[in-house]
Amino acid sequence: MKQRIVPLLAAALALTVMLAGCSSQEEAEPLPQGMDTETVLTAGEAVLDRLLEGDYEAVYESFREDIRADLTAQSVQDLVEPVFQEAGDYQELKSAQVTGSTEGEEHGIAQLLCIFSQEKVSIRVAFDPDMELIGLSAGLQKSSWSLSNLVNNFTGLFRGD
Repeated sequence: MKQRIVPLLAAALALTVMLAGCSSQEEAEPLPQGMDTETVLTAGEAVLDRLLEGDYEAVYESFREDIRADLTAQSVQDLVEPVFQEAGDYQELKSAQVTGSTEGEEHGIAQLLCIFSQEKVSIRVAFDPDMELIGLSAGLQKSSWSLSNLVNNFTGLFRGD
């Protein structure tokens, strides 16, 4: 039994050190010049409202013309609907924040964390400096980090599961 505890404690210590290193986030990029936080948040929340209403055509029509050329209303629905269905019933917008990015082109991103009855959902809505929609992502925000998961994973590791 003592032979199993020493490796388990060593692995737990290593994981704690790794998690501590991950907790320091890089500084978020500022919004591109001419964009402001409130405008990006308001526009992001408007897209969220249309998604929750199932108005995928309106979201599709909101995309900038060159982006829209590669999309359909159905592709927007296919992106979002399975996530919403798995998450359950929408309850509330828990948090919203804005960041900038220069990846691809300068843009602002509204990051919206929504609470549903079964899961949390992260929605990211990207706008160019002219406030035209250029990107959308939706995903479950699952938290797999818990003490019981940690113990089960380490125990399984040393049992050979």
